[in-house]
Amino acid sequence: AGHDRRSLSAEQVAKYDRDGYVLPALRAFSADEARALRAEVESLEVTEGKRADAVLNHGHVRFPFMHKLVTCPAILDAVQDLIGPDILVWSTMVFPKEPGSEAYVAWHQDSNYWGLTPLDGVVTAWVALADVHEENGPMEFLPGSHLKDPEPQEETYNPDNLLSRGQEIKWREPIDPAAVVKATMKAGEFSLHHVKIAHASGPNRGTDRRLGVAIRYMPAR
Repeated sequence: AGHDRRSLSAEQVAKYDRDGYVLPALRAFSADEARALRAEVESLEVTEGKRADAVLNHGHVRFPFMHKLVTCPAILDAVQDLIGPDILVWSTMVFPKEPGSEAYVAWHQDSNYWGLTPLDGVVTAWVALADVHEENGPMEFLPGSHLKDPEPQEETYNPDNLLSRGQEIKWREPIDPAAVVKATMKAGEFSLHHVKIAHASGPNRGTDRRLGVAIRYMPAR
């Protein structure tokens, strides 16, 4: 009911249902808090001698700073407006994308390979720990694609594809580039997207690394 909403407007909820995402990005942390979280991630990378994506999967159950991130009230309030108050954190992943690298994320639908059933209410919050702009490979969404039948997807094992098996949609018909929406945002902001939406992100052509945390929420019952 409208009076039960904690964060999102009726228009934002309707847009999520129609388009499959919430943008413009919402504020979770201040710029200073985001810098501190980024420093935690990068300190751990130095300690472990590995990139964040190799050490921080499901990091919310091991590291207090990651637990703080996934339990941020601003994020939980927005998620509650979409899936209700009984919220489970299914997983977390960190996506670092270095400047000048060829790393990218191909067009894919999470619902095609996560192995979850049912999919109702599964939503990802993508939290920026560095500014995300046109040049450094923002996420891209194909609006409304979550309402259609899943697209065929293959495992390419392309080494530059940040997905675990190089998953990539094999489009049945070409997509309209003009329809694609780019999720630019400032450090400390977040977007929300549906488990079935087609999304991707290109290489980082900027001068700073692109660093974000994907948090997967679902109803606990």
